[in-house]
Amino acid sequence: MPKTLNRKTEFELCHLLFNSWLQSLYPPEYAYDTADRLLSLASKDPKNAALSSFTYTYDQLGNRLTKTTPAEQSGYAYDVLSRLLSATEKKQPLKSNPSRTVEQYAYDPAGNRLSGPKQNQAYSYDPANELLQVRDIFFTYDNNGNVVTKAEENKTFQFLYDAENKLTEAIKVTSSTASTTARYNYDPFGRRIEKNVGGKIEKFFYDNEDILFITDGTNRITQSFVHGPGIDEPLAINQTKPVSTAELHKTLSQLASVLQGMLLGNSLATTVTVSMPVPKTDTFFYLYDGLGSIIGLTDSKGKIVQKYDYDSFGNLKGQGQGSVKQPYTYTGREFDQEAGLYYYRARYYDAGVGRFLQRDPYSGFKFDVQSLNLYPYLESDI
Repeated sequence: MPKTLNRKTEFELCHLLFNSWLQSLYPPEYAYDTADRLLSLASKDPKNAALSSFTYTYDQLGNRLTKTTPAEQSGYAYDVLSRLLSATEKKQPLKSNPSRTVEQYAYDPAGNRLSGPKQNQAYSYDPANELLQVRDIFFTYDNNGNVVTKAEENKTFQFLYDAENKLTEAIKVTSSTASTTARYNYDPFGRRIEKNVGGKIEKFFYDNEDILFITDGTNRITQSFVHGPGIDEPLAINQTKPVSTAELHKTLSQLASVLQGMLLGNSLATTVTVSMPVPKTDTFFYLYDGLGSIIGLTDSKGKIVQKYDYDSFGNLKGQGQGSVKQPYTYTGREFDQEAGLYYYRARYYDAGVGRFLQRDPYSGFKFDVQSLNLYPYLESDI
């Protein structure tokens, strides 16, 4: 027991020290109003140069009205139930550029989306608020209300669940002969501990709800993370690259030359140095907005190496600009590229339609009709 306690204490101390160093390296600056609403968020590099900057305004109900960055300003309009009706964008400088509408939504009395984000995108539902069709995409459900198929023009997704309605398989079929299967396993606490996509395995190891590190099928650590004190607050990622085949081939060739010389009786009076390749680890730091969404990654020198942008409900624009592969994106949650879904622990979220695949296990309030609809994202409030 003392040995275990000491190891845990040592780990926690290292985690706190690294977290403290990280915050001093990239100290985010926050400002709030008297209602504790975030007014501004800014991050700077070690030389005090701006990395990201956001300012926000709100209506009397606390709905976000504007989000302003050095590049543009986004504006939002809501109905009387605080559901998002439209989103606009205006490039900087604001006085010189017109505002354009980029998203528009309409809803039925139950809170189901009837159109959006484009005006020509119509939705249809059954009496149980299950989405049946939007554009040329069709959905079917099992008896528990879980989406089991999502059929599009050029591909179909099939979803399988366990007895607790947790997603266990996502099968992507692109033709009669081509398909990709993703399998998911969970621990007794409901945390996803393994993902197998077409034979490529990732295993997840946790500290409470936060992923500490990820290993591959050979149990080699490929990524490790540092998290902040809040939920879904990744701060840094360490990414380990395996030794390449070319590096291994070079080393083996050097060794072969030395051995050949020994076999031929050549003199070894001169020392021969053979460099053994070692895995390379890169550290990147997360930048995020006021919603907690990841909007960028910086390297250890403060250079932005990856950018992310989203619409109001989490659709990635361009799938992220950069070459760093890492899981966290919208609201700090994991995005599964293979299924096009966000993993929100208890459920999976389809940002394309603003709905979850599974029903909310919480049944809502009888006096709040919107809460009785168990599929929409945050009752369509951003």
